[in-house]
Amino acid sequence: MPPTPLDLPRRTRRERGLLLLTTLGLAAWGLGSRWDELGDIRAQEGQRLAMQVHAVEQNLGQQLQGMQAALRGLRSDLSDRDGDDDLERISQRISQRMEALCAAIAGVRSMEMVDAQGVVRAAGGARTPRAQATAGPWLEAVRARPDPAVLFVSAPFGTAGSELSINLSVALTGPQGEFRGAIAATLDPAYFNTLLGSVLYASDMRATIVH
Repeated sequence: MPPTPLDLPRRTRRERGLLLLTTLGLAAWGLGSRWDELGDIRAQEGQRLAMQVHAVEQNLGQQLQGMQAALRGLRSDLSDRDGDDDLERISQRISQRMEALCAAIAGVRSMEMVDAQGVVRAAGGARTPRAQATAGPWLEAVRARPDPAVLFVSAPFGTAGSELSINLSVALTGPQGEFRGAIAATLDPAYFNTLLGSVLYASDMRATIVH
């Protein structure tokens, strides 16, 4: 029968107690060091992610400001029109400008101008007036609140290529503030996928834009 702790010499019990305390102390020290190390990693990664968020935010902010300026510039060209006949007359020139803007602004797939009924009257980029006769459901939000100062951001919608995209649009209004149409830019998902992918540095990371 093995001896119980009470049967062991006092010195042996004391040595075993010291060994146990030492082992527990080393274990606590090791856990504390690992916890401190984990805290340092969290702080470093948090700072790194914050810097990446700031970089993406700056890039996207500049892109959105440029798109908004382009849409408002096109609208300024229409500010002196008197009706649908006038709109019809200048639609070709507006389409040419839209083509140039789509080629110059990264992240814009296509642009279009629609009248109050939603009929596409001018377009550029991947969209042409003959490609689709009417605008998509994004126009309803603009029609419901035709505020010239607002840049409208649509809900995601499916494109012809089975991709999801969004529209940025501004309202066209008449002298009394009545709704007379809209000018919209459809964003290119590939551009933003590339932008977000550029900040990923591990295989299990993902980046998402939230509006």
